[in-house]
Amino acid sequence: MTLDSLDEGRSLELFKKALQEEYEKRLEALRKEHEERLMELTAQYRQRTEIEVSRIRQALQARYEETLRTRKESVKGELISLIYKELSDLYSETLSYIEKELFSFTSNPEGGYKGVLKGLVEEALAVLNEPAVVVVRPEDENLLLEHPLVEKVEVEEDDKLLNCGGCIVLDAATKRRIVDNTILSRFEKLKGMIREKLSIRYKEVFDVVEKI
Repeated sequence: MTLDSLDEGRSLELFKKALQEEYEKRLEALRKEHEERLMELTAQYRQRTEIEVSRIRQALQARYEETLRTRKESVKGELISLIYKELSDLYSETLSYIEKELFSFTSNPEGGYKGVLKGLVEEALAVLNEPAVVVVRPEDENLLLEHPLVEKVEVEEDDKLLNCGGCIVLDAATKRRIVDNTILSRFEKLKGMIREKLSIRYKEVFDVVEKI
């Protein structure tokens, strides 16, 4: 082997080594560039993901709160309806019971109704302070025949206000109705008071429901 051949072989090895180093250098640069790009994309993806997750979380929270609010309002409405129904039923039952007791009481003159009727008549006549015509149901006529301020006793079978007793006072001259002192009319005036008392009793229940 000649000297020239050795120099040529060494030059080729150096060239190949230089190519290998350049290749590795470019490969490393490409790897770094790729890693940096990958990290950048990962960061962007993570950011977008966090934003999307946050958006979804907020949407779900809003939907949950709306569902909860709607459900609460629905439950509250149902409870209030139930309470109103119970109050209405109790009011109706109370009126029915009182009315039944009143009819029972006024059907027995000896049980105290005679004195009550006398008091109702005198209260009505006090408005006129003069003799007047007193209208009563047929079964009450004999209870008033001897009253000094009763100029005349008339009976009325068709007036529903007299069904439960009491009296209606007419002006003796004009026959105009002056005073309605029937038991049912007096009872009618009490209905508002009964409703008010029941409402007061149930106020605390309504207050609790309103705080739900």
